[in-house]
Amino acid sequence: MSRQQTCDSMTFRLISNMERRLKCLVNDQNVSYV
Repeated sequence: MSRQQTCDSMTFRLISNMERRLKCLVNDQNVSYV
């Protein structure tokens, strides 16, 4: 069970990192558009 939890936490971190990158990309696009 501990292995599954660590795997879930890793996936959550990956998703959160991807979301941050997407937000950064969107912010960059907004700034460039302005």
